Amino acid sequence: MNGYSDRFETIFKCDLEAVSDKVNLCIAHIEQSAAGNNIGLGVITRTKWVITEMLTNAIKHSDVEECLLTIRMNATQLLFEKKDNGNPLSLHRCDEDKKIVWPLESASFPKKIQVSHNGSESLWAVADDANHVIFYIQEIGDPAMPALLKDTNEHFGLLILTKASDTFEYHYEPESATNRFLSTFNLQAI
Repeated sequence: MNGYSDRFETIFKCDLEAVSDKVNLCIAHIEQSAAGNNIGLGVITRTKWVITEMLTNAIKHSDVEECLLTIRMNATQLLFEKKDNGNPLSLHRCDEDKKIVWPLESASFPKKIQVSHNGSESLWAVADDANHVIFYIQEIGDPAMPALLKDTNEHFGLLILTKASDTFEYHYEPESATNRFLSTFNLQAI
């Protein structure tokens, strides 16, 4: 993660009542660090969604008492990272009744996984190796009702994270059993 002139780290104790305070702390740091460089209300709003969703996911899915939040920023990019040693990411494929857990066991990469679809858009994950995945949204040109709406409900948080971020990705580090969720925002010079 080179090239970032500003770095801020804070520990989040996985407590639902602490989410709002931690979001406010992170946003205050971003606004203070960006003083003189208006990063825009749109980026601030999307960053709040990402931080809120990542912290909520830490509480709901990671099974850890705390996680590390890191914010890195330079003139063109804002990066938010949540890091923990909890449960690895797991997905329920929308086209199969199968659970996918990191690290992936597939021998062929890149691997494209349809995570969910809600009739107007699909959430996809592309794994370039067993430990890394990038999420993206594909708009569906001719909307159709999905067979099972539970796909969207199961992974609605991932949909929010992917839509709010310019890039959203997950890294699993097997040596340390570390999960890293990264949300990147491209900043426009104003």
